[in-house]
Amino acid sequence: MHHGGRKRRHDDTSRLLGDGSNNVPGPGTRQGPVWSLAGMLVAVLVAVMAGSASGEGRSPRVVTTKYGQLRGSIRSLSNKQLHSVEVFLGVPYALPPTGANRFSPTRTPRPWAGERVADQYGPVCPQHLPELWGEEGEAAMPHSRLRHLRRLANYLTHQEEDCLYLNLYVPALVADSTVRRALPVVVFIHGESFEWGASNPYDGSVLAAHGEVIVVTLNYRLGLLGFLNTNADPSGRGHVMNHGLMDQIAALHWVQENIGAFGGDPGSVTLVGHGTGAACIHFLMTSAAVVPGLFQRAVLMSGSALSPWATVATPTHYALQFGRALNCTTAPLHNSDFTPSNQDLDEMVNCLKDKPLEDLQAVHISAPQYLPAFGPSVDGIVIRKNYRRELRKRADEVSREYDLMFGVVPRESYNTFTSENIEEGLTLKQRDRILRTMVRNSFDYHLNEVFISAVKEYTDWEEPNPDPMATVEATLDALSDSQYVAPLLIAANNLRIGHKNQFFYVFDHDTRHGEDSSTLRGAVHGDELPFMLGAPLLAELGVYEGNWTRQDQLVSQAMLTFLANFARTGNPNIRPDNDVNTNAIDNYFRSFSWEKYDPIYQRYLAIGVRPQLKKHYRAHQLALWTWLVPRLQRVGRLEFLTLRDPETEDVDSENEIIDSNDMLQELSVKHHLFANYDDPDLYSGPVRPLEHMAGHYILPSTTTTTPSMTTTPTPSRLSLFLSTPHGYQEDYSHGIPPNVTARTEATKPELLGSMAYSTALSVTITIGVSLLVLNILIFAGVYYQRDRSRFGKKQEQQSQQTSQSSSEQQLGGQSCASSPVIGGTTSLELLKPPVTVSSLMAPPPSPMAYTQALTHISECPPGFADIPSCLDVTSHCPTVVPVTLANGNIIRVGTQQQQQLQQQQQQQQLQQQQQQQQQQLQQQQQQLQQQQQQQQQQQLQQQQQQQQQQQLQQQQLLHQQQQLQQQQLQEQEQQQQQQQQQQPQQQQQQLQQQFPHQQQKEPIHQQQTQEQHKSSTLPRPPPPPRLLPSESQAMLPDHIPAPPKGKIPPYEELRL
Repeated sequence: MHHGGRKRRHDDTSRLLGDGSNNVPGPGTRQGPVWSLAGMLVAVLVAVMAGSASGEGRSPRVVTTKYGQLRGSIRSLSNKQLHSVEVFLGVPYALPPTGANRFSPTRTPRPWAGERVADQYGPVCPQHLPELWGEEGEAAMPHSRLRHLRRLANYLTHQEEDCLYLNLYVPALVADSTVRRALPVVVFIHGESFEWGASNPYDGSVLAAHGEVIVVTLNYRLGLLGFLNTNADPSGRGHVMNHGLMDQIAALHWVQENIGAFGGDPGSVTLVGHGTGAACIHFLMTSAAVVPGLFQRAVLMSGSALSPWATVATPTHYALQFGRALNCTTAPLHNSDFTPSNQDLDEMVNCLKDKPLEDLQAVHISAPQYLPAFGPSVDGIVIRKNYRRELRKRADEVSREYDLMFGVVPRESYNTFTSENIEEGLTLKQRDRILRTMVRNSFDYHLNEVFISAVKEYTDWEEPNPDPMATVEATLDALSDSQYVAPLLIAANNLRIGHKNQFFYVFDHDTRHGEDSSTLRGAVHGDELPFMLGAPLLAELGVYEGNWTRQDQLVSQAMLTFLANFARTGNPNIRPDNDVNTNAIDNYFRSFSWEKYDPIYQRYLAIGVRPQLKKHYRAHQLALWTWLVPRLQRVGRLEFLTLRDPETEDVDSENEIIDSNDMLQELSVKHHLFANYDDPDLYSGPVRPLEHMAGHYILPSTTTTTPSMTTTPTPSRLSLFLSTPHGYQEDYSHGIPPNVTARTEATKPELLGSMAYSTALSVTITIGVSLLVLNILIFAGVYYQRDRSRFGKKQEQQSQQTSQSSSEQQLGGQSCASSPVIGGTTSLELLKPPVTVSSLMAPPPSPMAYTQALTHISECPPGFADIPSCLDVTSHCPTVVPVTLANGNIIRVGTQQQQQLQQQQQQQQLQQQQQQQQQQLQQQQQQLQQQQQQQQQQQLQQQQQQQQQQQLQQQQLLHQQQQLQQQQLQEQEQQQQQQQQQQPQQQQQQLQQQFPHQQQKEPIHQQQTQEQHKSSTLPRPPPPPRLLPSESQAMLPDHIPAPPKGKIPPYEELRL
C-alpha cells in the first residue's frame, strides 16, 4: 500500500501541518472525541502498514523548486518487474485557504527555508461522506459500492482547510545523473463527487514505474468551500466563485514552474480525470481562465461538462439556504419577487468566513436526485453564462487544440441504484418512476415526449411480462446513456479537431468481484480506474484490493501502456520500438492497432482480454440522447423565448389582448410538464421545483405542508432568478433546512385535469364521428347497388308496356300510372342527370335548392317503386303546380333517383380515391423494389470490382514473379558468359607461363577461334586454303608492337 507513508516525523525539516487537534471527523461518523480519536488511530495504522509494505527509504537527492528544497523517499514495489519510484508527498502548491482566504481565489505558496522532507500525505479538504453505516447505508447503494466507500473513508479522516497539497511519483531512474531526457507528466484529478474525495487514496507508483512518466495527484477544495457561488447576476460583473477549479489551475501553474527540477517535461502534460474529475478537466479545456499551454492532452474517463450532474443551475439558492441555516442572512427563500443584491450576498460571505469549520460542517444541504447542491456553476469568469456555446466555440481555437482520449463502461449508473434494486430487480411501475425522476431533473422542455421516448427505446416489446432483472438492466442502460455516455460523445464531437488525435474506448472487462456482481454482468462505474493505475500488478495498491487474476494483470498492463504512450506522443498504440515494459504484454495487444475516433463511424476499442475494434457503440439507443432529445430541448427553448418577450402581445378574434405570461403558463402545463407534475407518487426521489427549471412559470396552485394536505396559495409568475421550493416549512430549530422532495412542489391545479379530460373526450368524439360517416357511406353504396338492379328490371317492363298500346299514353295526364308531368317534364326525364337546357337563362339549382323550393309538394312514387300504383287510387294523386322563377324559367323538380345518382357519384369518387391510393402504394412498392435492386446491383458491382482488383493484384504478382525469374536467368547467363570468357584467359596465362616461346602463336589461334564462333551463325563461305604456322605468322600486320622482354601483354591488347 502506498497511501499512508511512515509516521509523521517530529523534526524541524518536516512539513508544518499542525498537531491535528482541530481534525474534523468525516461524514458518516459520529461526533465526539472518542470517534475522532478512533479515526486518527485508523489513519496511523494505515500509515504504518503502508510504510512497512512499500519498503521505503530516504531519497539520496534533494530537489530545488521555486519555493524551496524537497527530499522525497525511494519506494521499492513488491513486483520485481517494476522499477523503484521516488515519491514526494504533501508538497504545498498554494497558500492555505484559511481565515480571510476562505472563499477566495487560490494564491501562490510562501517559500520555506531549509530542506523539507516530503514523506507524508497532506490533510484532505473538509467534506461530507454519504451515510455508510447502519441499515440506511446498506440499503442506499450496492454492496460492492458500500465496501469501496468504507475503505475510502479510512483515507479521509484527517480533514483540514489547509489541504492544498500535491503528490509526485517519479521513476527512480531520474535520480541517475546519466539520464538526461525529460519525462512526460500525468496529472490525475480525482473524482467520486464534488462534495467529497481526495487524491491520497490513488497511488501513482505503478503507473510511473511501468510507463516511465511522472505522476502528479492533487487535492482541491470541495463542497461549500470549493463551489460556493453568490454571484446573483453572472451576466454582469463577474466573481471568481469556482474555487475548486481555480485550485486545479494553480496546481497546473506549479507544475509548469517546478516539474523540470524533478526531471519532467513541462511541454508534455496530460490531464487524467474520472467522473467529476473528468468534468473539471472538460471545463479547463475551454475556460477563459486557463492560459493556453498549461497542458497538451486530456483523458476523460466516464464524465464531461455536458452531463446533467456536472453543473449547478441555481447555486445562489443553495448559498442563501446555507446562509440562513447559520444566521448569516435574512433573505426570504419563498418570495420570488425578492432578488438579493450583490452587497447582501457579500455580507453573507463575510459572515460565513468568520464561522468555525465545525459549524460549516454541521450544515447539510440536500439536492434533487442525480444532481449536486455544490459544484461547478456559472460565475462569469471561470465558467461563463453561455458555457455550452463556449465549449463549442473555444474548441475551434488553434491555441486550444488537445489530444483527447475518452471512454466509458457499460454500467455507468450502477451506483445510483439501491441494493434491493440490484438483487431483486424492478417492476414496470418502479422503472417509470426512476425514468420520470431522471427526466424531470435533467431536462426542461417536452418532458412527456422525452419520457415516452425513453420507455419506448428501453422496453423489450416482444416480452409481455418482462423479468424484473431484465427491467433493471434496461433502466440501468437508460440512465447510463443519458447521464454519462451521450454527453461524453457530444463533448468529443464538439472538441474534434482535424489534425488532432481522438481515441474512444469502452472498458468491457468483467472484473467479477463483489457479492452483487453475479446478478448484472459488465463493468460498472469506476471499475476501469484500478486497471489504469496498475493495481492488479500488486497485491494491494491504495484503496484498491482484490484477488486479481492473470487476465486482470494483462488488461492492466495494456491500459498502462496505452496511457503512457498517449502521454508521450498523443497516440496510445503500442509500438515495440519505443515502449517500455512491453515484454510482459500479450502479443495480441502489441500487434493491435487502435484507430482514431471520428464522428461518422465512431470507432472505439472494446478493452478486454481480447480487445476488439468496433464502431457505433449502442448507436440506436444513444441516438435518442444525442439527436432527438437535444432537438426537443432546442425547440422548447425557442417556444419559450418567443413568448417570453414582454413586447409580444397577441389579439384574439374579439380584439382582446392576451398577456404573454398567461400564454406561457398554459404552454408550460399543456405542452412541457408531466400531467399531475406535483404528484410525489410519480417520482422515486427528490425532484427540482418548477422555479428551478428553465422556461417554466409558477402556476396558481396549492402546496403540501402537512399530511392532512393543508394548502396555502402561491403567486402566479416566473421566478426570475431565485426562489425556493414551495411547501416545506421554514424550520431552522436544528440549524439545517429540510430536504427538498417531490412533495414540496405545487399540487395539481383543477385546470390541468379539465384540460386533460377535455382533450381525451374531443379525440374520442372525433374518432366516433369519423367511423359513423364511414358506415353511412358504406350503407349508401350497398343500397344504391340494390336499387340500381331493381330499376333496370322495372325499366324493361315499362318499355314493353309502352310498345303494346299507344292508347295508354293518352291516359297519362289523367292517371299516375305513367309518371305525372311537372312543368312539361315527364318522370323519366327526371331520372336523367341534371343538364343545362338552352331555354333556361340560369343554371339548374342544386339538389338542396330543389328540396328547399318544393317542400310543400308531395310527389307520387315513380312507376318502378315497390308500392301500389296510383292507377288504383287516382283520387289520392296530388295536383302538382309547376314552380317558376321570377324570369319565367322553370325549376326542375329533383326526385329520390337524383339523390341516389348523387350518392352513386360520391361512391365512385371514393372508389377513385381508393384506387389512387392503391396506385400510390404500388408505386411506392415499385420504387422500394427498384431501390433494393439498385442496391443489389451496386453490391454486385462492388463485389465484381473487388474480384477484378484481386485478379489484377494476382496478375501483377505473377508478372513480378516472372520478371524476377527472368532477371535471375539473365544474371545466371551473364555469370556463365563471364566464366566462359575468363576460362580462356586463365588457360592462356597458364600456357604462356609454361611455354613463353609460343606467346605469339596463341593469340592468333584464339582470334581464329573467335572468328569461327562468330561466323557459325552466318552462312559459311568456302573454306580458305590451309596455311602452315610459318605462313600464318608471316601474315601478321607489321604495326603490332613486339612485347617487352619479361612481360606478357594482355589478351585484349593482343586482339588490337
